[in-house]
Amino acid sequence: MVPLLLEKAYAKFVGGYSRLDQCTPHETLRDLTGRPVLHIPLDDKLAEAANTGDFRSVKFWGGVAKDLERGDVITCMSNVDAGDGIHPLCSYALFAVIESVKESNDPADIVIKLHNCYFDEPFYSGPLNRNDGGWTTELMNACRYNPSEEEFLYLPQPVFLNNFSSMQRCHINCGDRLSSSGEWNECTSGGNPKFTTFRNNPIYLVENKSSRPVRILAELRHQTPSFSDSDG
Repeated sequence: MVPLLLEKAYAKFVGGYSRLDQCTPHETLRDLTGRPVLHIPLDDKLAEAANTGDFRSVKFWGGVAKDLERGDVITCMSNVDAGDGIHPLCSYALFAVIESVKESNDPADIVIKLHNCYFDEPFYSGPLNRNDGGWTTELMNACRYNPSEEEFLYLPQPVFLNNFSSMQRCHINCGDRLSSSGEWNECTSGGNPKFTTFRNNPIYLVENKSSRPVRILAELRHQTPSFSDSDG
């Protein structure tokens, strides 16, 4: 009942059920939490353009594990042509990044633990599925694997990358926010300093008066028509 009520409320928030198909996972996570969300593409060219790091490396996944320890919420979007029993174009919550072999530099030794809220077919059939004979005692101990917990999936990193196109990292514990108004419009040049209209663009100066380094999270916001009906 609760998920259906949440779906109804969110559909009204975005402008009706017809607009749910237009929602992106990072925008939805932002709307539901009110916290900034980083979209992490799992595509070489897109990741390079976004400067989100080498998602194939062990170092990258070590960073993801630290993000989870800080309390960040991370979801993963599956491919349109996902295989191995992964539901296509669906979001899975990332629960853990596991080193199945300590201090290994082999990405195949990284295991991605996902929460699976889809209990209908297809069922996960890839490596480390519930019936896979590859579950050794050592691997089960490293993953803290419990066969009775059907809501969790364990995917070796290469299998995960074959089936997922992006991740969304929500900075749920980012602290207090400061909102400043400003807009790009027909009177500005979109941030290009070659034109004199550049001075009309929103420009913000941030000063750190402490001796400690500070991380600044900035997000661009846009307004969309709100939806309302006679029923409230």
